[in-house]
Amino acid sequence: MTAFRWSLLLSLVAGLAGPAQAQQAGSRAPDYRFSRAILAQWQHDSLWANYQNYAVQFSRIGDYPHTLAAQSAFEKGRGDSDRNVRFDPAYAAQFHAVAAQPELLRRTATRQLVLFNEAHYQPLNRVFTRSMLAGLYGQGFRYLCVEDLANGPLADTQLNQRKYPTRATGFYQPEPQYGELLRTALALGFTLVPYEYVPTEKAADPMAGLLAREMGQARNIQQILTRDPRAKIVVHVGYGHLVEQLNSNGNGSMGGYLKKYTGLDPFTIHQVDLLEHADPQLDNPYRALLHADQPSVFVNAQGALFNSPRDSAKWDVSVYFPATTYAHGRPTWLLMGGRRRYYPLTTKNLPLGFPCLVRAYHAGEDVAQAIPADVVEWQDARQDLALVLGPGRYALVLEDAQGHTRQQAIRVR
Repeated sequence: MTAFRWSLLLSLVAGLAGPAQAQQAGSRAPDYRFSRAILAQWQHDSLWANYQNYAVQFSRIGDYPHTLAAQSAFEKGRGDSDRNVRFDPAYAAQFHAVAAQPELLRRTATRQLVLFNEAHYQPLNRVFTRSMLAGLYGQGFRYLCVEDLANGPLADTQLNQRKYPTRATGFYQPEPQYGELLRTALALGFTLVPYEYVPTEKAADPMAGLLAREMGQARNIQQILTRDPRAKIVVHVGYGHLVEQLNSNGNGSMGGYLKKYTGLDPFTIHQVDLLEHADPQLDNPYRALLHADQPSVFVNAQGALFNSPRDSAKWDVSVYFPATTYAHGRPTWLLMGGRRRYYPLTTKNLPLGFPCLVRAYHAGEDVAQAIPADVVEWQDARQDLALVLGPGRYALVLEDAQGHTRQQAIRVR
């Protein structure tokens, strides 16, 4: 098997049931499950390929430590090291850290296409993309293409008018930070565009099906430029779909086909290769050499950006995220530099028993369908726990393990 075929197959395994597959699913488990139910299923599951799905489920209820633990178990089970890394300590020593957001915005100002990727279990990537949107809008970007948006017959055709996502909007959307990414984009004035490729029939060859998906995604984004040649477009993709280099046979990922079809050079921002793990032995080896106390990119004396691939033409820059710190039981990066607030939970807010899932919905949204702004699992009265929310009014929906629910109105100042 060629390296290209192997890397694409790994991408398929890493993504598990991605949006294209999810659109064909007839049913699925509840979006928000208690941690003990997730843990019980995981502990009796010997198939490592399922473990990232447990990471996704933990991420939906704000349980970040278990999210990282399940992802580390998945990567250990897969047992394949990062084939992209060109580990060279002397190369890394040339670079110094700068704050990611202002440096990246300086580089995107003259571009027409900007691609961010994410790990599908990782809300931190969605928080960072969201933090960039206001600056990108100020540079004239008006379209946000999101891989996870359902497309074809199941597309959420009212999303741009409704201004918030629902459980039918996409497969990974129930994770609260994903919902907040879309809300922020809509509030700023972005038009959200689904670009997932929906095949009319199943390909006989799995590799042909993967390539058809990459090409189809690129063609769908290209259509925006056909209608609006001067459009400035942000694309939020999963994993290796942003890779902008095609191989010698002209095959590759969506980013490479998009570059070929449009003639534009996208600015590609890789958020996955320098992420932390529950087991540091799984970290990209550069994390031991690159240090910063905030999301950062690394620049050398000539102004070149650090990235870690063996072939630096694959993407433009790797974003470094420091190890997560916690306050009130939550990752501090949820605060987005002060644009969010802690809303501590106290027993006077809890007319139900423990454990209790607490979901916070923006006031005025349909709580039966909307994606919550935040979700936490409250274990007991002694736990120091807070929601992390922007200023505004919310409806809290509390649910105990027996399925009893209560709703409260709150305001975050």
